[in-house]
Amino acid sequence: MNKTRLSISIVTGRSGENMERCIKLLPAAIEGVDCSLSLIITKNCTEWELASLLQKYCPDAEIIRNQKPAGFGANHNAAVLKREDDYALILNDDIELAPRSIATMISFAEAHPKGALFGPVLYPGSWEAGWIPAGGRLGERIPKPLLTSVSLLCRSIFGSGAIRNFLVRRSAGLPPKDEQRAYISGACCLVRRSYIAANGLYDPDYYMYYDDIDLGHRARQAGWECWQVSAAKVMHLEGGSFSPRTWSWIMASTRRYAQKYHGATVRAASSILISLARLVLRLKGVRT
Repeated sequence: MNKTRLSISIVTGRSGENMERCIKLLPAAIEGVDCSLSLIITKNCTEWELASLLQKYCPDAEIIRNQKPAGFGANHNAAVLKREDDYALILNDDIELAPRSIATMISFAEAHPKGALFGPVLYPGSWEAGWIPAGGRLGERIPKPLLTSVSLLCRSIFGSGAIRNFLVRRSAGLPPKDEQRAYISGACCLVRRSYIAANGLYDPDYYMYYDDIDLGHRARQAGWECWQVSAAKVMHLEGGSFSPRTWSWIMASTRRYAQKYHGATVRAASSILISLARLVLRLKGVRT
């Protein structure tokens, strides 16, 4: 039987410590599946030195060095679109992988051939914290741009952790289960190569945020499935943190998604809510 060919794409962030924590756990995360691994690291104009870290843990890794910063989707597209592996794993550098987490997702994917995207249960910041879903709910009655815009307004009033804390409380005491989701978080997303070959990957016109929501939407439109894999667990160390730049990115991406998939009413309502959130932030001295 041939080995499963897996490419992993990681884009460097602000912290070399995060990257080291992430890549040193890769062998344990893959344990349990016969896998041929290709690791692609995109150095997105970060200042800290990468070569010595990779030499220590994964000397065969491929490095892409950007001359100017690129967005989330553009970086991962450049890393994996032209490859021919069986699966591509999109992975943040601020992810801590539980043992066999990647192997579990690959085994699940092999058993679910209609699945395009697979994600683990996410633990925000601590293994002791409650879990949050791998992605959005299926069949939401409220359009996603409106949900996001309400979320942004709530975050502007109550703080950036308000929505994350709500999601954690909602899942408290409930065991995670294997289930289809509307999309899979781009923080850790396993993508089937045959889906990529037929449909591409991320829309590069989103600079940051909503790339994963858009990908899930397009996958389901094309007849594929997005799965949360309950036995695969990862910790998202910095998920939910908002800077002024983050606010700007997510507001712009929400508007783009609304323009792509929704009519004038949703676009107008979303724009009003975003404007209210921006006003609250300005009153608090935050410029977006």
